[in-house]
Amino acid sequence: MKKILLLLIFSVSYINAQTYSFDYKIVFSSYNEKNKKNETNMSYVLNTQNPFYHMQMFNNKNGVLHDYKEKICDMHFFRFYNQDKIKYKFTNSETYITKDEKIINKIIVEKLDENKYIIKCFENEKSEKPNLELTLILKPENVDLIRFYFLDLSNNIHQKIISKLKEKLNGDYNYVIENYIVDYKNGFLRQYKIDKVEKINLKIINL
Repeated sequence: MKKILLLLIFSVSYINAQTYSFDYKIVFSSYNEKNKKNETNMSYVLNTQNPFYHMQMFNNKNGVLHDYKEKICDMHFFRFYNQDKIKYKFTNSETYITKDEKIINKIIVEKLDENKYIIKCFENEKSEKPNLELTLILKPENVDLIRFYFLDLSNNIHQKIISKLKEKLNGDYNYVIENYIVDYKNGFLRQYKIDKVEKINLKIINL
């Protein structure tokens, strides 16, 4: 009887489990733009077919999986271990209501050079000064990997900016953002550079 009960509990948990698939990992470094000091090395793991969830993996073996559903974000925290293959152990989860950190109602994308762009974001149509500015370099890839692998803003703002950038690319989205500088217009500037892009085949079931 106890075995049947345990099997039933496991079966219900498995049915309600969330499955996440990932096909690319971007390893990158971040730099303080003022002193050029390397401050962070981490990985961004994504599904090229679904921009609404991704994982971030830090050098201290901690990570977080972000899953966006409209204005809700589920965050699943985990530890990962390098053995014969990487193993993941989820520790806890949190859910929060997302909101935009900046009001952005106008975005201008300008091409500076071959594969180099500047993106200026404004609060409204009449604003003269941007409240967010990004300078980026694209690198050709086999698939669409256009993501800001670290940007301290809501997923909604991410998608707005990416959508405007893609309007400039004439239907060819097979790029990765190789390097970008973000100016939050509050004195904080950060640069991000890709170290490596890996094709992977990863499926995670979070019970």
